[in-house]
Amino acid sequence: MGQPRLFSIIDKACYDYRMIEKGDRILVGASGGKDSTALIEYLANRKKRNDADFGFQRVFIKTEFASPLPQNILDNFKNWGINLHTIEINIEERSKKEKKTGCYWCSTQRRTELLKFAVEGGFNKIALGHHQDDILETVLMNALGKGLLGGMPPVLE
Repeated sequence: MGQPRLFSIIDKACYDYRMIEKGDRILVGASGGKDSTALIEYLANRKKRNDADFGFQRVFIKTEFASPLPQNILDNFKNWGINLHTIEINIEERSKKEKKTGCYWCSTQRRTELLKFAVEGGFNKIALGHHQDDILETVLMNALGKGLLGGMPPVLE
């Protein structure tokens, strides 16, 4: 039996955009949602191939606003042999009392921790699970909120 169609699509994107290269150490940001979970399952399966010459680790940034990872997702990670690392941060502690904390602020703080962990751990790539709706939503948020027309590139140097 062949691999799931989704994995074939991810394979094509990885090839077309050179997302996974020999010797890569990839940090995967995981939220427990369908996008990042599918990406992690894909990487776990790809790791089993004879030509797999990369490593990856999953990290979850836990905040007071984020739901904990569901047990079934944790069980899947364990079954797939995935290293699990959780970083806890307090978003409200980091905010200035006179400023309103919003989604953008929280997202920036989580991304900062993800980047810091990647640098400290010697990872050369960070992978985030996004799908087409996320990209379209970003284009709309940029257009309506910032007056800019821009989205997410598949690879960002």
